[in-house]
Amino acid sequence: MFNKFLKNNKKIGINEASYIYKILCRHRNKRKKKEIIINKNNNLLFLTAVFERDIFAYETCDLKTAYLIGRLNFKLTNDLENCLSYSQLFSYNFGILISLNFKKLSFSFFIQIIYISLKWLILFSISVIDFFIIIFYSLLNITWRKFINLFLKSDNNKCSINNLYTIFYWIQKGNSSAKYYYPDFFLKKSKLALIIEFANCRFISRGILDALKKNYFVTPIDFLDYRQLFFAIKDLLKIYFIDIRKVKGFNYSELSLNFFNIRNINRRLFALLSFHAIPNLIQEKNPKKIFIWSENQFCQRTINLSLFQYFKKHNLKSIFVYSFIGTSYSNNYCPHRKPDLFEMKNGFWGMNNFIVQDKASYEELTLALSDLDIDYKLTIAQKSLKRLKDFIILNNVKKTIPKRKFIYLTDGNPKEIYLVLLRFFNNKDFSYLKNEETSLSIRLHPLIGINKAKFYIEKFKKNNSFPNLKIKFIDPQKESLQESMINSEYCIFGHSSTINQSISMNCKVIAIKISYSYSPPIQEVYINSPNLKII
Repeated sequence: MFNKFLKNNKKIGINEASYIYKILCRHRNKRKKKEIIINKNNNLLFLTAVFERDIFAYETCDLKTAYLIGRLNFKLTNDLENCLSYSQLFSYNFGILISLNFKKLSFSFFIQIIYISLKWLILFSISVIDFFIIIFYSLLNITWRKFINLFLKSDNNKCSINNLYTIFYWIQKGNSSAKYYYPDFFLKKSKLALIIEFANCRFISRGILDALKKNYFVTPIDFLDYRQLFFAIKDLLKIYFIDIRKVKGFNYSELSLNFFNIRNINRRLFALLSFHAIPNLIQEKNPKKIFIWSENQFCQRTINLSLFQYFKKHNLKSIFVYSFIGTSYSNNYCPHRKPDLFEMKNGFWGMNNFIVQDKASYEELTLALSDLDIDYKLTIAQKSLKRLKDFIILNNVKKTIPKRKFIYLTDGNPKEIYLVLLRFFNNKDFSYLKNEETSLSIRLHPLIGINKAKFYIEKFKKNNSFPNLKIKFIDPQKESLQESMINSEYCIFGHSSTINQSISMNCKVIAIKISYSYSPPIQEVYINSPNLKII
């Protein structure tokens, strides 16, 4: 794998690291096939670390790439070093530590070890406390429902609904959480929102209590009995046992993932409660349509696997299950969001019935699935379900003089801001801006607060001696997203999916790659655009 790097004796950059990552992913796919042959009847195997592809959940290939680069004492280019996430940088330094090349280690790395250990202990403690609160609340909820049903002979829960939507619940958004994912939610008369995860919430139990006050919201706990609760806990322990047993010798990436998963014991329990609650939910609510918010994360896989197994067992064809992809889809973006044949055959994507947001996403996903020998359905979301507004191409708009030279349109991750500024202003084609008074407009994603954005901007200015940089935030109430693009000479993107709309409008686009494990979400139809520059 490393022969060509060893021969050239050069530093490892983002492209070289991406190559190593892809090789490791191929090795993992071979291992998955072997595991399936050995454990044919173990359905829990699909929920173990071996089958984890979510790069935001510290999947093994991502961590192993950084670890191996350090283990073999490769140097990093400045570009790659600046783009490493905290966990990737730690993995790289840990690889150096294992190689016994102590000269390359800084004192800050050992401070990192202490910091990470303390952080892990704190988060693990929170997770364990929350784990037992969830179990206690589940027992109370089950007991109360049994009391209502048996002693008061109430059967109010037995009612059919037309639409069931799975969502992440945001305490800050409250009732709007469902509308954020499905714009037509409150337009439907017969519906329920099943909460499968809580965003920006350390204590899941807090989110559960907050959601109790909201209409049309349910959690898996509302459909459990004592037996299913017991099996969920039992399965969780089995999964941890399988993960630990599968580690061969000292495998840094798998050990790290196991520590991460243990730290998230509360969230993994909640996901498994969903797995066991699905049969009861279907029997009680008999939904005609089920929409699964689909990003191939653990909490979504548990739902999809449960539905897949239940439908297969009962030969159920009267309920339509949709994998709802609510963002502009690109094959070049997060690799775990691109369905593969193995996952589609084994229920990771439910019934392989996909809904995408627009025609470009339809064509992109069709391209990804066209080589797979498996049946699937793919449709474009109806107007009421579209989360992305259709862009109207304005006539002669580029004949006008742009109001500004540069605008940066952020993604929903505030940490991206620092990396985008860093890579943009350090690129050889734009480094001249360091010596000039530069004005940069920024249009923030709705999920990023202005104070959070200012924190990362000030961090960039401080670490890179950039006092002449002037930042102006665009008010989305005064200027539409389309107007922001057409009124700028250059549109800068990290990993915002709106990059495709900007290219389609013939804007000059600068796409900045900030990770070796995934690329900007540029669709194939635009990848060779003359107005696109990828850094």
